[in-house]
Amino acid sequence: MSEKSVAKILEQYASKRETVFVFPTGPVMESWIDWCVKNSEKTGVSAVELDRFLVWEKFEERFTRLDSRRVTDAERRLFTADLIRRNAENKIFEKIITPSYADKADSFVDWIARILPELRSWKEKTEEKQYDFDEEDRDLEKLYEEYAGFLERNCVFEPLWEKIDISGSSDDFIFICPELYGDYVFRKDFFSGKICLHTWELAENIECLQYGDARSELRRTILSIRRLAEEENVKYSDITLVVPDLATYRPYLERELEKYCVPYTIKAGKPLAKEPSGKIFQEISNCCGSAFSFNALRSLVQSGTLLWKDEFREKAEELVRTGRELRCICGIKNTDSWEKALSNLNDDKSPSILDTYKSLKEKVEAFFKAGSFEKILISWENFRKTFMNDKSDGDEVLLQCAAILRELSAAEKKVGLYPRNHFEFFLSHIKTKNFSEKRKNQGIAVYPYGETAGAAIKHQFIIDSSQQNLEIVKKTLGFLSDEKRKRLGAEDSVLSEACIALYAENPESSVKFSFCEEAFSGFAICHNALTEIKPDEKEAEQLDRNDFFLNEADIFKGNSGKKYVLTEAQKENFKKWSSKLSKNEKYVPKTVLMKKINDFFSERRKKCEIDNEKPVVTQSDLADFYPCPRKWILNRVLKLKELQSESGLLERWDMGNINHRILELFFNNYKDLGEPLPEAGADGRFYDEEKIMDLVLKCAESALQNPNYTKSPLTDRMLQSQKETLAGNIMKFLRTFLKPCDAENKKERGAGGCKVIGTELDRCNRKETGRNYNLNGKIDCLLENKDGKLMIIDFKNTKSALPKVGDIKLKDLNDGFLGDFQMAAYVALVEENFDKDIASACFYSIKTDDTAAAIDENRKKSAESFNETLEAFEKCASYFAEAVGKGNFAPAVEELKSENGERVPVKPLNIGEICPKCDFASICRLHFKGGTDE
Repeated sequence: MSEKSVAKILEQYASKRETVFVFPTGPVMESWIDWCVKNSEKTGVSAVELDRFLVWEKFEERFTRLDSRRVTDAERRLFTADLIRRNAENKIFEKIITPSYADKADSFVDWIARILPELRSWKEKTEEKQYDFDEEDRDLEKLYEEYAGFLERNCVFEPLWEKIDISGSSDDFIFICPELYGDYVFRKDFFSGKICLHTWELAENIECLQYGDARSELRRTILSIRRLAEEENVKYSDITLVVPDLATYRPYLERELEKYCVPYTIKAGKPLAKEPSGKIFQEISNCCGSAFSFNALRSLVQSGTLLWKDEFREKAEELVRTGRELRCICGIKNTDSWEKALSNLNDDKSPSILDTYKSLKEKVEAFFKAGSFEKILISWENFRKTFMNDKSDGDEVLLQCAAILRELSAAEKKVGLYPRNHFEFFLSHIKTKNFSEKRKNQGIAVYPYGETAGAAIKHQFIIDSSQQNLEIVKKTLGFLSDEKRKRLGAEDSVLSEACIALYAENPESSVKFSFCEEAFSGFAICHNALTEIKPDEKEAEQLDRNDFFLNEADIFKGNSGKKYVLTEAQKENFKKWSSKLSKNEKYVPKTVLMKKINDFFSERRKKCEIDNEKPVVTQSDLADFYPCPRKWILNRVLKLKELQSESGLLERWDMGNINHRILELFFNNYKDLGEPLPEAGADGRFYDEEKIMDLVLKCAESALQNPNYTKSPLTDRMLQSQKETLAGNIMKFLRTFLKPCDAENKKERGAGGCKVIGTELDRCNRKETGRNYNLNGKIDCLLENKDGKLMIIDFKNTKSALPKVGDIKLKDLNDGFLGDFQMAAYVALVEENFDKDIASACFYSIKTDDTAAAIDENRKKSAESFNETLEAFEKCASYFAEAVGKGNFAPAVEELKSENGERVPVKPLNIGEICPKCDFASICRLHFKGGTDE
């Protein structure tokens, strides 16, 4: 019968009720059932009896061991887990599980469970060949005997261990493409003498379109599908897209299909544990496994896909915020950092937050303490009822997970076997189970490769047809080495060409193969059974002409000299966008936000004890405001902060704050005593080195008593262990910084011998200046040298934090840009508050001793040379006050000018350079949102 096609066989036998057809897969069978009905004039039937059309698995189940039931996957894996547990206690195996790894062999469950179905074949071949066993063979024999005993005790059978018997049936069976059956290589003897249809014969020059990359291949394929539907009136339901590497391609595929408005149904599930709501069990495991680390707990309670109760969601948000403030990164030496930190809080909310954490911890730990699957199910119900709302009752993923728990519980009770850790076993088990969303078939069907080989589907597109993806080799006894497989005569079933032929030569289907050299999973080559061809340029051009997304991008580039195909929605949105642009070129906040801005300045005036209505401006305001005022609003007014991951909880500037505090305490000691700062000698050491070191160490101890650190058990312990290191780093810096201020070599002068005027000096301008703003700033350190001149000092923790000299000081008021406002603000404040000359205004790096100077008379950078920079700063501050007063917060995309037409010396916004680095990029939108009036 090898010369006949499936269609010819159905035409001849479909009307004979004693004939049963067996197909390799469900999609192939269903497509031919539809074909029979649609071609009733050929087949003689307008309806078919479904029990005459079988998938191989159903046929196999029907005619194997009618006196018992087949073993389930859950029972098979449970047997394996129990065996691994017993092996850890008694060392059953020597080779397949090395004794030294017996206590850590739970990860072997999947591998051993996959071996079990083939053990009978292995046993028969070893008896037939009669070869000597080595350690591995003896282990496999033990495994075989253990499993055989398990099957017998529980009256279940392993399908591959049994023979198929159809002798008692009066039906005539026709086996369609048996080589594609899942276990054909083990059943070859059964098909001898049976009616089998082999329909393939690999043709020459089966064409395969070659694309450069996966995105181009996906886009062109989907556009081809759209063209079939729109221009040739083909129903989407008559089109199938075959994707070999569906796990990798799925997210890209779904995005592109939705983007190009092609309805689809993916005929393959995703692992339950990777579904959004199914991830909860892994997150529960992560919490216990990491001793409730901040990141694990945050990931659990802030999952946006879970249906938390509103009351719990609010408490969980408060818990995460508090945990961030308390730096509850992880537990320390069997100490729960969350409980200890929350218990020490003196806050009205702290008891409620602590109760929330304890309740969550108790419910989570119950999963790991559960000694049976039934208890895990009880733990899950308690967890769900406590924290999740009623809608979670209908979550299909969670319902399926609960059903698996019930199945495992029933299997555990039935067979009397159990794993070492029930919850970890359950978690690994659901990773092997797929979830298929219950949805009506709509649009094109997307299948994995091979599922529709030989199906009567009108149009099939097979993408990513690489050598690796289309190569199908089914091995028997694949768990053995090649040398052993050869000795036992194990066969390989190579189906690559058969599958390709079934797709390509099916007269009932139109099939197009394609591949790309740069696939999502890496470089690929076309399968050697296919012939590479380049896409037809005219056809590709026509497809691109109808690509409304490419057309939109082309329009944005300014190429408007030709006609474009756009959707009606795009046309409407373009109209809204263009009208919006012409209405308003400025961004003025809404009333509520403007009130917050006014309140912000009102509170600042009160704090600075200023009684006029002018805004109080700081250098930090200007740093955020230029070139994008939105950053100033989000950071200064709304004070938005991103909740960081574990690695970010010890903020990068904490060490900077600690070092600043140590130096502040050190300098204040000399200020309080009225003594000048000590001087380092030529050898880089102080005359009273030990005394100064003791002082620095005391300052370090005092700095670490900050509640920001002490209220966090982990931070407090970590910083206390580094106290000597911190003091040593400061001491190293002071040896350089406190070189004599009157040293003969001017370039070697430091701050040694200077008088401390103040540290963390908070100052506002007290004089009426006629400006439209008040200036405020906090100077790290202000010193007076032996000549009675002032030294303005700002400490930075690292060299990278130092501003560039070109940003500190403006060379040309009419041409350059002022990039850093800090020292200009401090110089302006010192000039207005102190009637003394300024000798220097410098930034110092604590860790590296590097400097950046705005004024330094020792290096010929006089205070007079800084006047243009001060004038530039005044223009920037004045424009800021002018802008906030009028509510103009549009980004400075072009060079700014004040109301009187004067140039504001700040660099315009470069969106491509600045925006991606901005902390608020994820919530800020600089462009019009299509389809709305925003």
